[in-house]
Amino acid sequence: KNELPKAKLQGSILFKNGFDIPVKEVGQVDSSKIGVYQLTYSAKFLFWNSTISKQIEIIDDVQPIISLKIDGMSETEYGEEYVEEGYTAYDEYDGDITDKVTSVIKDGIVHYTVSDSSGNTTTAERIIKYVDTTAPEISLIGESVVTLDVGQNFVDDGCTAIDKVDGNLTDKINTINNVN
Repeated sequence: KNELPKAKLQGSILFKNGFDIPVKEVGQVDSSKIGVYQLTYSAKFLFWNSTISKQIEIIDDVQPIISLKIDGMSETEYGEEYVEEGYTAYDEYDGDITDKVTSVIKDGIVHYTVSDSSGNTTTAERIIKYVDTTAPEISLIGESVVTLDVGQNFVDDGCTAIDKVDGNLTDKINTINNVN
């Protein structure tokens, strides 16, 4: 609580050095709640009165904080949907505002945004760690068991290779043909 202003009654001849007069304060300020508060100060001595008012505005201009939970082992397989690791949002005035966070995934980054009740907005970003742990799939063309007569020439029907990330890899297949 602030100290009350001082009031002093002074005159040119009478009360030349002045003397203190008690000041009364009317109104209250709740600094824990946003709003405009009016305080009025008054001083009275005999038939002399003086009143002055002060307006105090309590505001919230502090941005909330988004904290990203980090799972060090969290990886997203290419082609799979990202699974959220978690986050919280806290504001000095509103408290826990995690339920007000919005997120958008764009170009491998999760963009988080939250605003408090006073309109203060903050953002955070998480880079999605994509990995490719799935081997390409090789498919034979033709039968997997071929029977030949002795001396008959072997003709390989070939195979194809497809990868989830790299697509068609058929031209990268290395074939070792040791059929005699």
